[in-house]
Amino acid sequence: MILAIDVGATKTLLAVFSKDGKLLHEQKIPTDHRYKAFLGDLGSVLQQEGFTRFKITAACCALPGKVDRAPGVGITFGNLSWKRVPVRDDLEKILRSKTVFLENDAKLAGLYEALVHREYKKVLYLTLSTGIGSGFIVDGKIDEAYGDAEAGHMVLEHEGKLKAWEDFASGRVLVELFGKKAAELDNPFAWKHYAKNVARGLDALLAVLQPDVV
Repeated sequence: MILAIDVGATKTLLAVFSKDGKLLHEQKIPTDHRYKAFLGDLGSVLQQEGFTRFKITAACCALPGKVDRAPGVGITFGNLSWKRVPVRDDLEKILRSKTVFLENDAKLAGLYEALVHREYKKVLYLTLSTGIGSGFIVDGKIDEAYGDAEAGHMVLEHEGKLKAWEDFASGRVLVELFGKKAAELDNPFAWKHYAKNVARGLDALLAVLQPDVV
């Protein structure tokens, strides 16, 4: 069985899958912004019967930031203040030496979409949330050349100033400008304005990466 862990700034999702990808069990817990407390919460929930009844052979952990894959260290975590923490070693202790893989959350989401839509060779994935995350998948694999790419950090001209793309086109900025989350926003002007800002960065990515689909 495979354990999947998706760490977010407010919540962490856990799920157990069979080797053929069938979802067997899932649970959500709040993400404690104190790293040691977070590990304690994670260890406690994994000791519950919902998880112990499965024989976990490996785990994959999605992190919202930059990952140093070789030593299994999370370097930065977006809206979490953790810095350079040994996530893989800590998770392997909790899971009693089971194999643990770490990857950026947007890269893994992009990989999933690419495997669902196998008719496309090159897939560009973007997530417009608190920031802007990205993944570039080629032939069903995360492209190593762009494995640490952060599209949201691209510096572009905006209203006469140089700004990171996510500082004027993220979901966070949408709320700041119009006072509503995307699901609640029904103002055509707001959406036109936001789409224009998203297109600024998307145009640059399309010119460089030439994906088959976004």
